[in-house]
Amino acid sequence: MVKNKLKEKLNQTAKFVRNNWKGLLALGGLVVVGAILSSKDSGYDDGDDSSIDSNYDNSMKFTKKWFKNATDDELESEREKVRLRYIDGSNIDIDEASRLYDVLHTFDGEMIDRANTKYENEHPDAQPRHREHGWYLPNDD
Repeated sequence: MVKNKLKEKLNQTAKFVRNNWKGLLALGGLVVVGAILSSKDSGYDDGDDSSIDSNYDNSMKFTKKWFKNATDDELESEREKVRLRYIDGSNIDIDEASRLYDVLHTFDGEMIDRANTKYENEHPDAQPRHREHGWYLPNDD
């Protein structure tokens, strides 16, 4: 009796999946995308004011807000401090080195974004240069 009910439910489920596989696939995709977007491991976001590297220096917490408000000189000097700490291999463990590596890339990303924005503001109609023999190559071959 129980075996027959179980077999009947299994057949109903299989029939449902066969008839609705596209919708189930779309629903599964939405669940995966939602899980990825809600993940806290995907880096820092605009609302995250937590420290990117709390073990580096307790007096200076590098948050998204800090990066947005820091001057170019502050970015350069603080990046250099993090870089020097990163290359000091004798006093750090692999976890701290990994965190410092990520902080260095955060600094680099912010500095590149600022440089690109500045260039775009100074050269609003800039076009990529393509030459006969490739990108950015002179014509005097």
